[in-house]
Amino acid sequence: MSVGAPARADNRLRPTARSRRPRRAAAIVRNRRTLLWAAPGLLAVVYGGVVLAEFHPIITSIYLNSDAAAAPVLAHLAGQAPAATKIVLGNHPWYEAFLFLRATSALPGYRQLWDVTPMLWSLCGLALLSWSALRALGRFSAMLVASALVCVGSFGRLAFFTFDWHGLTVVHTVVIGAALVWLTPRAAGLSWLRVVGLAIALGLIGAPAAASDQLFLVWAVIPSLVTACALAWRGSGPMRARMVAFVVISAAVSLDGGTLIVQAMHAWGVSAPPFSFTLVSSGNLLHNLVLTLESYMYVGGGDFFGASANLLGWATLTTGLLILAAVALVLSEVRRQASRASQRVPTGDRRVGARFAYIVFWTACLIASTAAFLLTDAAQGLQGARYIVAGYVATGALLPLLARRGLGWRIAVTAGVCLFALSAIYQTIAQPTLPTAAPGPRQATLLARYAQREHVTRGYAGYWDAYDLTWATNFRIDVTPVIPCHPSDHGLCSNQIANISSADAPRAHARSLLIIDPDATPDALTGLDPSFGRPISATTIGQLRVYVFPYDIAAKLVP
Repeated sequence: MSVGAPARADNRLRPTARSRRPRRAAAIVRNRRTLLWAAPGLLAVVYGGVVLAEFHPIITSIYLNSDAAAAPVLAHLAGQAPAATKIVLGNHPWYEAFLFLRATSALPGYRQLWDVTPMLWSLCGLALLSWSALRALGRFSAMLVASALVCVGSFGRLAFFTFDWHGLTVVHTVVIGAALVWLTPRAAGLSWLRVVGLAIALGLIGAPAAASDQLFLVWAVIPSLVTACALAWRGSGPMRARMVAFVVISAAVSLDGGTLIVQAMHAWGVSAPPFSFTLVSSGNLLHNLVLTLESYMYVGGGDFFGASANLLGWATLTTGLLILAAVALVLSEVRRQASRASQRVPTGDRRVGARFAYIVFWTACLIASTAAFLLTDAAQGLQGARYIVAGYVATGALLPLLARRGLGWRIAVTAGVCLFALSAIYQTIAQPTLPTAAPGPRQATLLARYAQREHVTRGYAGYWDAYDLTWATNFRIDVTPVIPCHPSDHGLCSNQIANISSADAPRAHARSLLIIDPDATPDALTGLDPSFGRPISATTIGQLRVYVFPYDIAAKLVP
C-alpha cells in the first residue's frame, strides 16, 4: 500500500487525454489568430524576397531613365572635370545626394554602392516610421504600417531606389515625425538647454534636405509647425512651451542651414535652375483632381486606367481601388476622431503625448502634400507622382487608425493589406519594371563596341538617351544631352538642365558620335543637320541611328 498509494495520487494529478483536448484546441485557436494578424508582415517579407531576387533587372531598368541616371553620371563626371566647371542639376537640386555621390565616387565598387544606397536609405526610413508607429499606436499598428508601405509598385521603387526622385526627402520627413513622437512625452522633464540642443541637432540633420528640395517645406516643416501648434493648444504643463520652441528652432536651423548650403554649392560651381510653379487655373482643377488620384495609385502600382483586361490588369485594378479606399477612409477617420475629441479645457489634457503628435503630424503631411499637388501646376503628368510620395507614406502611417475602431475593422484592414501585398507580389513577378522605350543594356553594349571600333569616346544624343547610355556603357562613352534649337529646329543646343559645362567644350582632333532615337520624346533628335557635314561612318543599333563625325560636335552647338 505504501508503494501503491503515491501511484494512485500521481494518476489523479496526471491530465487525461480528454482534459488535454480543450488546451490543445485553445492553443490552435491562439496560433491561428496570431497567424492571421501576422499575415501582412509575412506577405511583406515575401514581397521583399521577390524584389531582392529581381533587384538587378529592377535597378537596371530604373537607370534607363535619364532623370534617374543624371545624378550618378553628373557626380562621376564632376570628378574628372577641370577647374571652374559649372554643373547645373535638375529642377530638384539634390545637393545632399550630390555630396554623398562625390564623397564615395573614389571607393572601389562605387557603382554597386550607388545601386543599393537609396534602397537602404528608404528601408531605414521605413524602420524608423514603424518604430514611431510602435511607440504611438502599438505593435500591431507598426506591423501594418511596415507591411503596407514596403509593397510599393514599379513607380514607387523608382522613386525610392534613386538619388534624385525625392525619396531621401521622405526619409527626412520620417526623421522629423519620429523626433516629435519621441520627444513629446519627455519634453516636460527635459531642461531648456537639452531641448534647444536637440532642436539644433534635428535642424542640422534637416538642413541638407531644406537645401535640396522645396518639398521639404511642405512635407516636413509645415506639418511639424502644425503639430507644435496642436500640442500647445491641447497639451498641458511645460511640455507645450518646450515643444513649440523645439519645432521652431529646428525649422529655423534647417531653413537657414539650407540657405548656407545652397550658397556654398553655388560658390563651388554647382547650381540648379529655378523651379517655378503657379496655382492651378479653374479650368484645370478637375484635371488636377483626377491626376492626384491617379498619382496615388501610380506610386503603389495601382494605376489601372488603360490596363489590359488580363490577370495583371485585374491585379492593378485591385491595388488601385485599395489605395483609393485607404486615402478616403483615412481622411474620414481623422475627421471622425477630430469631431469626437473631448472639449479643450484651459489647463490642457495630460494625456496628449506620442499618439497625438504622431496622428497630427502625419495628418498634416497628408493634407499639405495633397493640397500642394492638387492646387498647383507643378505636376504635368504621372511622372509628377513623385511630388506626392510623402502623402502616400502618410496614408500608410495613418492606416492603423482604421484597424483600431473595432474587431470588424481590424479584420477588414488586415485582409486589405494582405490583398494589397499579394497583388504587389504578383505584379513584381509578372512585370518587375516599368515599360520603357529607352535603349536597353544590350544596345548599350553594342554601342560601346561600335564606338571602340571607331575610336570614339564622346557622343551626343537627346536627353532621354544621353545619361542612361553613359551609365549603361559604364562611362566608356560620355554621351552629352543636346536638344533641337527651338523654335527654328535648325542646329543643336546644349541642354541647360542637368548639364556640366565641360561637356560643351569641344575637343580638338577628336571624333564624336551623334545618336538619334526616333522613339524618344520629347525634344527628340529627328535627323541630321546638313551643317554637320557628311558622317564618316554610320550604323543602326536597335532603334538607334548612330553617326560618326571626324570632329567634336560640340564645336557645332549653337550658343
